[in-house]
Amino acid sequence: MMAKFLLTAFFISIDFVSFGQIRNKRTLAYVTEASVDWDSTITISKKEFESILLKCTGLFYHNSVEKFSASEHSLILRLLNTALMAPLRDTAIFQSKEYVEFRSVVDSARYADKLLALFPNYFISRGMSFYFPELRVEYLGTPHLRSYFDIEN
Repeated sequence: MMAKFLLTAFFISIDFVSFGQIRNKRTLAYVTEASVDWDSTITISKKEFESILLKCTGLFYHNSVEKFSASEHSLILRLLNTALMAPLRDTAIFQSKEYVEFRSVVDSARYADKLLALFPNYFISRGMSFYFPELRVEYLGTPHLRSYFDIEN
């Protein structure tokens, strides 16, 4: 009887805590994303980065955040994450007037608040990032390599 109780308690605890994070129904999506290679980088040139930056800045001027496509949200999040993960890299690109303008339009649009409202099925991943299963991208914290750009020189 005691062994059955302990076994039941063990399975209940697995439902709530696993891999050092609080689990609920939403975290199950994270586990099922095994088909994504989270540790593969997305390498782009500085020119490609600047092109994506200009495209995403323009989105904020021409549409509301609610009208952005999933791929556009993914690009925006990767741009934001790239700056977060850049302190050990060349950071001059993040001090350019184009990136400063991008950050300004993101902040003035209250993008993070709207993103959380648009994609309520997010949860906190292992790196204390917000993981959005619909976008297959993390935001903030320490995102996997797949959630930001590696800019080649």
